[in-house]
Order: sequence, then structure tokens, then C-alpha cells
Amino acid sequence: MNKILKNLAQCSLSMVLSVSLFTPVSSAASTQVQGNEVLLNSGWSQKEINDLLSEDEIQKYASGEISDTTTHFVKQTIKVKVDQSSKAMSTLQSAPEPTLTPVEGSEERVLLSEEEFYQEMKEYEKAEGNPQAILKLGKQQNSPTALRAANAEVDYVIPDGYMKYTMQAFKTGSKDYQLNLRFEWLKMPANRGIDVFALGHGPGLVQTGTQDDLVFTGKYNYVTAGQPIKEANITPISKKTDSGGSFVTFRLDQSSLAYSLAAYRGYLSYHTSVSNSTELTTSVEGYYKHKVSKLTVSPSVSYPLSVGLSISSESSYVTESPTPYFSLKL
Repeated sequence: MNKILKNLAQCSLSMVLSVSLFTPVSSAASTQVQGNEVLLNSGWSQKEINDLLSEDEIQKYASGEISDTTTHFVKQTIKVKVDQSSKAMSTLQSAPEPTLTPVEGSEERVLLSEEEFYQEMKEYEKAEGNPQAILKLGKQQNSPTALRAANAEVDYVIPDGYMKYTMQAFKTGSKDYQLNLRFEWLKMPANRGIDVFALGHGPGLVQTGTQDDLVFTGKYNYVTAGQPIKEANITPISKKTDSGGSFVTFRLDQSSLAYSLAAYRGYLSYHTSVSNSTELTTSVEGYYKHKVSKLTVSPSVSYPLSVGLSISSESSYVTESPTPYFSLKL
């Protein structure tokens, strides 16, 4: 009997130790499950969560609820010079293939509805590699009389990439808000340069924490010599938290004969608290700027509360317009 009681006591002690050892892990796992559920309910896909967020980042949303969200579907266009014979220009069917030369600095952003975005992107994918088909998706910029000149150069504005961009605010406490944005080039622009993404807030919120509180995760896919698709991290040129928000800059590298780059995507997030002001609402804005050129000097970006986002060589960057925006009820 004593032996039986001894064995029972040892089993009980083992169970107590097991519970005490594994309870914290279970608690963390539960918090992560809750955060994951909040994100899914706010419009994230499980694939996006697994791809861009760490376990610690997911847990930040565990006690949160979505306050506001907005998604922009953006097409990048660029002007090209088209060089071919007048006959080919008039019919867009004759050989030789037209030569398309991008006009540096002519890129623009066009905001589309979700339906237009996916329909146009599908048409663009079908036309890839075929200059004649690409021109049919574009818009001629000069008068028809120019077509009568032999070997004329004709300006066209054509599609050059498609990007989805979402900005969100989550209430994570009585006076706490987690702001984030995420983006993905679903169709990479052929003409690439430097991207600037920024997220800002009005005086109703105050950013808490330090530079370490700013979280950025960026990734892209690449293929080398026909090998399976691999994944790499985006290395920012710069990132910074300022009084009015946070920003990150990075380069969209060019593909080459040796490797192909695709699917640049990323996530930017930081924590804020309600300020001591009497404001009942405050603005939350996203900014996207893009530079296409052989730029060797990294941009200098600042984000003071009184001015908004400013950038060196501002005129050489194209800004998404209108910018993602919502008025957050505090």
C-alpha cells in the first residue's frame, strides 16, 4: 500500500510540474491565436499573416479591435516613345515590332476600383512581352497627324505595374492604437527605382516608444537560372520614427538575365496613444512615393508633425494621389 501511495504522489508531483512548466507557453500561444483572429477579421489573409508578421507582432493585436481601414488599388503608368513606321503605327499589326523607350520621370499613379484593378492586371499579364499588345492597353498622347511621318516617334502612356496598399488602425487599449500599413506589388513595374512608404497621424495621437518600436518587414521573391522560387528580405535604405509618423525607404532592384525579381511586399507598424488634446478625432494618412531613375544618392526624408512628409528632390518623386486617409474616432 505504501508503495502505491508513493507512486501516486510521484505522479501528482510530475503533473503539477508539467502544468507549471507549460502554462506560460500555452498563454503565449493563446495570445497569438487571439491576435491572429483579430487580423483575419480585419481583412488580412492567413498567408499574409504568416508571410509578414512575427509571433511577437501578431500578439500585439490580441486585445485589439479594428477601428478603421482603407485599401487602395494602384496602377503605375509610364510614358514611352514608340519608334516604328507609319504603317505599323496606324495598324499596330505590322512588323517590325515597335521599340518602346520609357520616358524617365513620366510615371504616374492611377487609383482604380478593385474590379478594375484585377481586370486590367489580367489583361496586362496576357500582353507582357508583346509590344503591340501593350500599346493597345495604353493611350496615345499626340495627334493622329504625327502618324503620317515616316519613322515617327509617338508618345504613349502604358501600364507599368499594379500595387495593392492597405492602411489600418487598431484600438488595443482604452487609449492605445496600433497603426499599420502593408503593400504588395502584385505586378512589378518594369521601370524601378526607390520606394518610400510612410504612415502618419494627427495631433490627437502621440507616438510612443523609440526607434525600436517601429516595425518593418519586407520581402521579395527571386528566381536564379530556372531554379525554384526563393525568398529574400528587403534591406531598407533608411527607416525612422518622427513626431508625426514613421517611414521606410528601399530600392526596387532590377531583374537581369541571371535572375528575376518579383512580388515585393512589406509591413510597417508602430504604437500610439491618445494625446492630452481635446480632439475627438484625428487623421491617419499613408504616403507612397516612387522614384524611377538612375538615382545613386539615397533620399533624405523627414516627417515633422507641423509639416507632414517631406523628401529631398521632391519634384523627382511621384506621389500616390489621393493618399490613403481616414479620420479616426478616438
